[in-house]
Amino acid sequence: MRVLRTILVGLVVLVAAAPAAVATAAAGGGRHECAAATSRCIGTLTVPLNWQDPQSEKITIRFGYIPRADRSRPARTSILAMPGGPAPLGPNAERVDSFGKVFQPLLDHSDMMIVEFRGMGESAPLRCKALQQGKPESVSQCAREIGDRAQFFSSDQYVADVEAVRAALGLSKVTVVGSSWGALSGQAYTTRYPDRVRALYIESMIGPIDKAGRWQLGESEGKEIQEAIANYARACQRSSACRRAAGGDPTARWDAVVRKMRADGDSALTPQRLLGALRSASDPALATDATAATAAYLDGDPAPLRRVLDRAAPLAGNKGAGSKAPSKESPDRAGTTAYLCSDPVWPYDRTADEATRRRQLETWHAERNRYAPFTLAEAGSGADFCAGWPTPRENNAIEPHRPAVPMLAVAGEFDPKAIMGARTAARAFPRGQAVTVQAGYHNPAVEGRGPGGECARQIMHRFIQNPGRVSDTSCTMANYQAHGRFPATAAAVPAARGGGLDAPQRTLVAAAFATAADTVAMHNPHRASRPDTEPGLRGGEVTNGTDGTITLDKVRYVADLAATGTAKVAGDKATANLTVTGPAGATHKVTLQWKAFTATDTTPVTGTLDGRPFRVNVPGY
Repeated sequence: MRVLRTILVGLVVLVAAAPAAVATAAAGGGRHECAAATSRCIGTLTVPLNWQDPQSEKITIRFGYIPRADRSRPARTSILAMPGGPAPLGPNAERVDSFGKVFQPLLDHSDMMIVEFRGMGESAPLRCKALQQGKPESVSQCAREIGDRAQFFSSDQYVADVEAVRAALGLSKVTVVGSSWGALSGQAYTTRYPDRVRALYIESMIGPIDKAGRWQLGESEGKEIQEAIANYARACQRSSACRRAAGGDPTARWDAVVRKMRADGDSALTPQRLLGALRSASDPALATDATAATAAYLDGDPAPLRRVLDRAAPLAGNKGAGSKAPSKESPDRAGTTAYLCSDPVWPYDRTADEATRRRQLETWHAERNRYAPFTLAEAGSGADFCAGWPTPRENNAIEPHRPAVPMLAVAGEFDPKAIMGARTAARAFPRGQAVTVQAGYHNPAVEGRGPGGECARQIMHRFIQNPGRVSDTSCTMANYQAHGRFPATAAAVPAARGGGLDAPQRTLVAAAFATAADTVAMHNPHRASRPDTEPGLRGGEVTNGTDGTITLDKVRYVADLAATGTAKVAGDKATANLTVTGPAGATHKVTLQWKAFTATDTTPVTGTLDGRPFRVNVPGY
C-alpha cells in the first residue's frame, strides 16, 4: 500500500465539453492548457524519472483538474486530492469524477486537482508478467525485469510530480486531502512543500509514522492483529446480550479457535481465513456475528463461524492501502509493489543484496512471534513479500519536520492501522488533531456509506472550509447490536414479550423475526457489498435484490424453523411477509414490521400471526 521543482515540457490531453484535443505545454515553467479550462480537464506532463537528476530519463504522468463551477470570483481554495491504493485513475480517469463527487458542493467555489501515481495507469506504467500474489520469489523476477528504474517509483518522487502539476496549473496554496495511501502521500507532500499547503486533512492512514518520518510497517502488522481482536471485543461490549454471553479474555478465545482449527483440519475453517475475518471487523454483519460465532464453534456448532469466514473472504482481499500485495488480477500490481516495498522501513538493510536481506528478515522473525495467535506462515508478511524487491535509494516517505499547518487525521475505530496512524500523525504535527469515527471502517469520509459516512464527510468539508480545530466530531457507524450466541433451535431464541400471544406463539414470532432480521442485516448501509445469493445459516437460500427486496426460500436460521417469502428494506424501515413452518410442523403466515439498523437491546416489532395483529418487543440474544 509515497527535488527539483522544474517543470519540463509536457503534453496535454484536454477533456471537456468539446472533443479531446492535444497541445504542448510551454517549457521552463509555463502554464498548462488545463489551467484555463472551465470544466473537467485531463492532462499529462513530462517529468524526470529521478527528480534529483533533471537529466535522467523522462516519463509522462497523467492528472485531472476540475475548476470551480462559479467563475465569477477567485477560488476559496484549491483541493489537492491524494488518492489511495496506490492505484491508477482508471481508463477514462473515472477516479477524478469520484473524488469530485466526494467534494461536492465545495467545488462550486473551489478547484480540485489529482495526480495519478507514477508507475500506474497511463503514468509510465510498470508491467511485469512474472509477479504473482503470494509468491515472493516472483517479486525478485519482476524486479530483475524492471531493473534499476524500479527504485524511482516511490512517494518522494510521486509528490515531486504533484508539485510540478500544481505549478503548471498556477494554483497557489492548496488544501491537501489524502485518504489511505494518500494519507501517506499527503504528509509527504506537506513536509516537502510546506509553503504550498494551506491545511492538511488525512483519513485512514495506513500505519504509524515515527518522529523521524519513518513508516515501520513491519512492526505495525502484528499490532494490527491484536487491535482487530480488540475491535470485536469493543463491538461486543456495546451489546448487553453479547456482554452477558461472552465473558473471559477475548484474546484467549480467539487463540482457542485457532488451535481448534489446526486440530480439526477443516479446509473451510482455517487460521488464514479467520485472519481475514479479523481484519474485516468494521463490516457490521461480521461485527454482529463474530463473537457469537467463535463461541458456537468452540461449543461444537461450526455453521455460524463458517458463514462469517465466507462473508469475510471477499472483504479480506479489498483492504485498500493496507493489503500485503496488489491484486493478482490487477495490471498495475508491479506499480503497487514498487510503492509498498520502497516507502516503508522494513526490518532489513535496503542496500544489501537479496540473500542478506532474507537472512536479516529470518533473524527478525526469530526474535518473537509478532502475529500471535497466528503463526508467520498463517499470517504472511509484507516484509517477506518485499525482501526480493531492491530499494537501494534512501527514501523517507515523510520528512522529519512537520510544519505548523492546520492538520486533521480521521480514522474509523475498527480500522486498526488507521487508528495507530492517526494518533502518531496528530502528535507529530504541531497543529494536529485526531478524530475517531465510532465503529468506522477504512476511508469513512471518502468512501462513506449511509448516515455515518455522510457525517464523516461533513467533518471533512467543515475542515476544508475553515481549517483549524474541529469541535463537532461525533460520528458513529455503530447501528447494530452484536449477538452473544447463536441459537440452534427456535426454543433457544429468547421469546418475544407482550402482544397478547401465548408462549409458543411468542417463541414462533421471535424465531421468525430472527430469521428475517438476519437477512436484513446484510443490507446495512455501512456494508461495502453483499452477495446476490447466499445460503441460509442452516439451510435454504437468500436472494438479495438491488432494490432492497430479499427473497427467502426455505431459509433456516435455526434448524427447526423454515421461512419462505420476502423481506424488504427501505432506509431503516424493514418488513417481512413470510410463510413459516415451525418446530411442530405446522405452517403459519407471519408479517413483520420493525426499525432496522439500530443499536438497541430490544427491537419493537409489529405484525400479524395467521392474521392476528400483535405488537411485541424482541430481546437480543
